[in-house]
Amino acid sequence: MSTSASPLWAKRAPLVERDAAELYSTPACATHALCEAEQLPQGTIWEPAYGKGGIAHPLRERGYMVFGSDLFDYGDPGQDLAGVDFLQDHPTEIPTGSFAGIITNPPFAHAAAFVERALTVAPYVAMLLRINFLESERRRHCSSLDTSPACTSSREGYR
Repeated sequence: MSTSASPLWAKRAPLVERDAAELYSTPACATHALCEAEQLPQGTIWEPAYGKGGIAHPLRERGYMVFGSDLFDYGDPGQDLAGVDFLQDHPTEIPTGSFAGIITNPPFAHAAAFVERALTVAPYVAMLLRINFLESERRRHCSSLDTSPACTSSREGYR
């Protein structure tokens, strides 16, 4: 009998059990793996789907400056701003052009829009997404871009 467990990122809730806000916190090990695989930019990194700080806390522990915002306030004291819809116009509280990069685990239902928006806001973008993000017919254009195991992208396209 096998006692192996599924990895954290492989677990998915049935549609009827999913969180309406799609809050599925990123495990710290995913952020640590990104830091090992990528040379992250110096300067402030924006985490626009902050949630409970699953990405921001490990980045801050490594010395990165992180600005955390989210549509919702989940009560984490490290969140800088709540009520920010990343997909809408740039909020006045956030200076345009002030971010070296965007690193986030967006709500999966809005992931493509997050990617497109992020590429217009910062020179470096890393999206922590399930690989099946690239399998959708609606996102087929993404699969023709050059991708790496780190699943990161820049304005020039996915690397």
